[in-house]
Parts: sequence; C-alpha cells; structure tokens
Amino acid sequence: MRKMARLVTVFALLTLVLASASSALVKKAEISDLRNGSTDIVLGRVMSYESAWDGNLIYTYYSVKVLDRVKGTPPEYVTVRIPGGEVGDVVLSVSETPDLAVGEDAFLFLKNSGGFHEVTGWFQGKYRVKDGKVEDTGQTVEQFKADVHKAKPVKPSTGYKLCAYNWKYLGMSGGKYHSEAWEINATNEEGLSSSSVNSAITAGATVWNNAGACYAFGSSSTGSGRTGPTYDEHNVVCFGNTGGAVAATYIWTSKTCRTCIMEIDLVFDQDYWDFGVNVCGSGTKFDLQNVAAHEFGHWLCLADLYNSADINQTMYGYVDFGECYKKDLYTGDIAGIRAIYGACLTLPDSPQPIERMAADTEGMTVSFAVPKTGAATVQVYNVMGQMVSTLADGNLDAGQHSLTWDGRDASGNAAAPGVYFVMVRGADYAASTKITLVR
Repeated sequence: MRKMARLVTVFALLTLVLASASSALVKKAEISDLRNGSTDIVLGRVMSYESAWDGNLIYTYYSVKVLDRVKGTPPEYVTVRIPGGEVGDVVLSVSETPDLAVGEDAFLFLKNSGGFHEVTGWFQGKYRVKDGKVEDTGQTVEQFKADVHKAKPVKPSTGYKLCAYNWKYLGMSGGKYHSEAWEINATNEEGLSSSSVNSAITAGATVWNNAGACYAFGSSSTGSGRTGPTYDEHNVVCFGNTGGAVAATYIWTSKTCRTCIMEIDLVFDQDYWDFGVNVCGSGTKFDLQNVAAHEFGHWLCLADLYNSADINQTMYGYVDFGECYKKDLYTGDIAGIRAIYGACLTLPDSPQPIERMAADTEGMTVSFAVPKTGAATVQVYNVMGQMVSTLADGNLDAGQHSLTWDGRDASGNAAAPGVYFVMVRGADYAASTKITLVR
C-alpha cells in the first residue's frame, strides 16, 4: 500500500486572548488502513457532548451509544475525543476532523486511548448513516459492513484555496509584503547536520519568494531552543512532537485583527516520522525540503487541495515518503500566492529585469539577463497562473538572452489573445514581466 500523509488545517479564534491556527500533515488512510488501524469499529449514535481544556488545547468529548459492533468489543457507551470546541470565551475550530452532531448515526473507526476513543484518520474515520444508507458510499448498512475496503472519495477543489490570514498588515519592504524574521532550531534526532537542515528548510521558503508575487519571507537565523509552538513573538521552525502529524504549522492571530498573522511556528514531528535531506525515492523517510515547501505555503495562507487533478501542486494535501515534487511550485501554487499578494513583475534577485523587446501577430520576443550559469526555465503563464508554454528548460549561460514565443500553448494550439506573464527562474533568482498577445 502506498504510504502517504495528509494536511489538516486548524483554525482557532479566541475572543479575549491570542489565538492559534495550525496545519498538520497526517497519514492518508484507505478504508482497509482505517480498519487495520482501529481497535474498534462501531455503528453508533451521538448522544451528548462536552468541551474542556486539556493542556494547551480544547477537546470535545462525545458520548456515543454503540448500536452495532463491526470490530472489537467496546462497551455500550464510548467516549470519543475530538480536537476543538468552545469553553467560555475561547473557541477552537479544527477543520478535517470528524463533525459529530447529537442524534446522528455514523460508522466510526476508533482507536482506544484508555479513558476515551479517538477517530482513526481524522474525518476519514467517520461515515454518516441516514435512513439506513451510508451517505458517503450510497451503500446499505449491511453492504458497508461487508465491504469496508471501499475507498472514500477525495474532496473536490479548483486551482488554489486561500484562508483568511496574511502578512499584509506588516507593510511593504522593497516593493513586497514580507514576513518578520524567523528562527530555525536545527536540533534533531535524525543525525542531520545543522547546515543541511538549515539549507533544506530555507530552500523550502525560497521557492515561494521566486513565484513572482509581491511577497518575500524575511531572513532566517539559527539558535532557537524551542521544540514546540509557543506564543513568544518569535517565528520558529523546529523538530518536536505534533501528536502524530508529519509537520504542523501554528498561526497566531488576535482579537483586534483576526486576519493578521502575529506569529507562526512550524514543527516537524520526529517522534513519529523520519526525515532526511535529498531523500527522493526513499520508502521510509520524508524529504525535509519537500515538506517545508508545503508548510510554508500555509505560512502564506494557502490551503490544501484534494482534487486528483491537483496532484502535481505543492499544496496538494497528501505527501509520500521519498516524495520531492513539492520542492517546485506548480501553476495553482503560483496563482494562489499572487491572488493574495499580487504579482510583482520585476523581482530584485535578477540584476536586470525581463523586458519586452517586440511583439506582433506572429509572436513576441523577450530579452533578459541571467546572473550566473546554471539550470533555468523560461515559461509563459496566463493570468490564472497556469503554465501555457515553456520557452527554455535547461542550462543557460550567464549574460543576455532573447527568446521568442510563437503565441502557442504547450500542445501547439494558438493561445487566446490577452495578457500573459513570462517568468525566468534559476536556482536562486527569478524575474518576470507582463506581455500582451494580439492577433
């Protein structure tokens, strides 16, 4: 079975104190995985609930009456604990967790955690039953019990998804919005050197700086001693324990500005998972830069995508061992960051911006300077951030270059008249400009 992990976004809004939101990477589960990972599978009815603080988080405890036992021998009533809830003036909302309602019936895949049960696979471990049918599959109760291997459909999405937070309130720097400085605690149990950890994590952030948007991550520093999320006015990336998620991003906001990011913390869970640097193809380790790039998308406030058509995008909500494609942004990722922060047509990393030299009905020529020899791409994007054509993909010598776009897409079809962007990207530089195709 292909091992993958899944990103879950958590939003916390506190009315009197600072609030946090988090994005956590958890393992994707097929129905057979849910069954094998559960101590108990029941058809139950939700009877009541109560929310309470447990450490730094709020949990809601549901009393579920067991109507039928599919696996295990649970008692007539079980207590199911789910992150999130409301206590006094404090509200914690957790997306992608199972949504239980008093009076509803559901098949629940559960793990016995002592005094309570937890739902296996977050939202994946709940199947609502109504009028004798399982809503997610359309099966009868008896059919579902006999066919627990049926896969649960993925959630639909289009292009990109945004959440409510952003860095814009911090103002502009060099023509871009920017995050405050952030710190890396490279201490880990993997045996990875501090320099390799710092390089991989920084590279995961830098890829977003090169997306042609009016945004840039602030500079990073080392030496933080933190190993978990704490509101202390420091943006920290570290190794620690998320409770089983591959990585989790915690976003802190405030009552006075619920959309303003006050602080962000990112934790890679080394207690449950193994990480490596440049471990593409590994069957047991997650590539640190690959995971970091996805999580930094949440720093920008891009949300997860679950449509199979979005599988190539960095913000696709599943991650696999040895996976590395998230290191490079896809069209929807680029469109998403530009939707939030706008498109900056000239990026400061290139010594000379791309300039449109000529254009006519047959095509147009762009001229640009490459700061140093190395691998680079020159691609045309439409206003939705979708890649239309690749003009160059390979090694480019330092110095001046000119390339002509013939006005056709990657399939050779004539592109529609309108505005497009040409982007040059190298390992540590990028630049772009707007062009207009006329016919």
